[in-house]
Amino acid sequence: MFRHSFIVIFLSLSASLMGQHRVDSLKALLTQADQDTTKVNLLNELFSAQVHSNPEIAASYASEAYNLSLAGDLRFGMARSLNNVGYANYCLGKQGLALENFLNTIEICNEIGNRKIASIALANIALVFNSKGNSSKTIEYFEQSLVLAREIGDTARISSLLNNIGVVYFNQSALSKALSYYLQALSIDQLMNNLKGQAYALSNIGLIYDEMGNYSQSLKYYNESLEILQKIGDKIGIAGTLNNIGIVYKNGKDYGRALDNYARALKIAEEIDYYDGKSSSYTNIGELYKLNNVPEKALEFFMKTDSIAQEAKDKPGIALAWSNIGNVYKEKHNFSKALAYFRNSLRISKEFGLKDLIMDNYRRIAEVYSLTGSFEKALQYQLMYSDIRDSIYTAESIMQIADMQAKYDLETKEKEIQLLISDNKLKILELDNKQIMLYAVGSGLVLIMLISVIGFYAYRNRQRARQLLIREKANEAIRETEKMMLSRIVEAEENEKTRFAKDLHDGLGPLLSAVKLYFNELPATNPREEEIRKRTNELLNEAVTSTRTIANNLMPTTIRKYGLVKALDAFCEKVSFSGSIQVDFKADPADMAADKTIEIVLFRVVTELINNTIKHSGAKNVIIRLRKDNQTVRVVYQDDGQGFDYEKIMSSTDKGLGLNNILTRINSVNGTCNIGSSPGNGIHVTIEV
Repeated sequence: MFRHSFIVIFLSLSASLMGQHRVDSLKALLTQADQDTTKVNLLNELFSAQVHSNPEIAASYASEAYNLSLAGDLRFGMARSLNNVGYANYCLGKQGLALENFLNTIEICNEIGNRKIASIALANIALVFNSKGNSSKTIEYFEQSLVLAREIGDTARISSLLNNIGVVYFNQSALSKALSYYLQALSIDQLMNNLKGQAYALSNIGLIYDEMGNYSQSLKYYNESLEILQKIGDKIGIAGTLNNIGIVYKNGKDYGRALDNYARALKIAEEIDYYDGKSSSYTNIGELYKLNNVPEKALEFFMKTDSIAQEAKDKPGIALAWSNIGNVYKEKHNFSKALAYFRNSLRISKEFGLKDLIMDNYRRIAEVYSLTGSFEKALQYQLMYSDIRDSIYTAESIMQIADMQAKYDLETKEKEIQLLISDNKLKILELDNKQIMLYAVGSGLVLIMLISVIGFYAYRNRQRARQLLIREKANEAIRETEKMMLSRIVEAEENEKTRFAKDLHDGLGPLLSAVKLYFNELPATNPREEEIRKRTNELLNEAVTSTRTIANNLMPTTIRKYGLVKALDAFCEKVSFSGSIQVDFKADPADMAADKTIEIVLFRVVTELINNTIKHSGAKNVIIRLRKDNQTVRVVYQDDGQGFDYEKIMSSTDKGLGLNNILTRINSVNGTCNIGSSPGNGIHVTIEV
């Protein structure tokens, strides 16, 4: 499932939403203005009022302001107006022209020493590179803008730039880096009591937890953000955060509340003609219809998203819309159309470095190839999906996020304590001498109590942390013991199988052969006895063959003599020879060697998977890939069978026994096993040891 969320980017671009009444007032003032400086300022204000709703008209105001500034050699007006011309061109999709405007703005700013407008122009250059998918250049120019903002002490701009850098890292799926910048922005906004900045940072932090699947934490941040946004009446922020809250409810399968939030967001976005809000709402509502098996309505809303994205020349938005449209066509079994949309979406996603969307397109393309019987291609895309997924969601990044959150919480508490102490000191200064003595004693007692309480809580937290550490170490020891026990059980089981196989092969086998020899020595006196002798010989031959087969199944001779690859190759060839199913097995390298216990476990697991496929799936084809990279052995198994509801099977004590045995065996050798299946989509298993 692709999680599409709205991210608020807060930039002080001298651009804001204003009502028509304000626009009319500015026009009236412009007709009355008699000084060029006043006219330039009013034209730039008119640009700000209309740049989001009508960038072409806004561009004409900015150009007029620039020409007027140029004629009067008003250098400050030239810098501000030229930056606005550039931003209008950026909104109109004229990226090359916009970049030229911004660079010329910086040149003028350097001549007149205006670092504020230069900082704005640098941030706008970052936006241009972001629209081209150049993340490294985007961050580079945001950082340059941040340096100037810090030099002039523009805290509001510092906060917005930190937020924007966080957004770029978020879009690259570098979640821990994104959170680091969001928390810095939030701290500054709280210090400066910048409510708008706080709300946007909180919403962005909520997105981090949403992306990680921690929905209760993300909902907490979204609700905090929404409360502030409603208080200050920021409709753009409200629309975005309502969409985010709707996504949390959708993920929790509360579709009614999800739709309610999406509808509220869409109403606001249409009211103020806000592109991002409309795009997000259309996409999210379409996703709900798809989940509720109403494909035509889903397609209708995804097409709306595509239409407004095309109009706005928003390539990432187009890529998202195409991926969703392709998914609807996949569900409708129109595979050629689905593949076309997925491939086009993938092309744009790679151009802009949208890892989440790249990952989602890989997975969906793999599903299409699997459904159409192109298993080699299906496996290829499934492996690419697995690789990019593993690069995004690592244990290290999750730990970094948890660590940053803990540090932020601690810092917030310390600030609250310092604020209490500061307030107390101010109150003391306002009292007369007698009151000062009384309050000093009282404050001293309060401080002593406060310090005692803090000390107590710190001690208790240290004790809790110590207990948690001890408990974690104990749990780790238990887990290691369980793994060791599992390993020994499996080892003992294999030893017993080996002993039993040897007894069958070396004991019962020769014994049956000897019985056959002795029996043939008995004389036959009539035709009836001859017939009995013939039948008995056949039964003895069958018994000898069965004994060898059972012994070989218990401990295959091939794996003992030649190793895992040749044993699996021989087994797969035998299965394919039956004609009921074709098994495509390849290993890289072809002569790999691993620990004997691991080889035996992997052989057992793969043969069990093949047996399950034959017995239950109705599959015609199986693909198995075995790969060894350094110290890791990786097995990928896929069939084109009828598939099954994995969660349902695993929750069933009887039917999930075979799969549980597979998971237990892999766990016994400290490996991982990911099993994926759904009705109609076969099974896909990835094993790493």
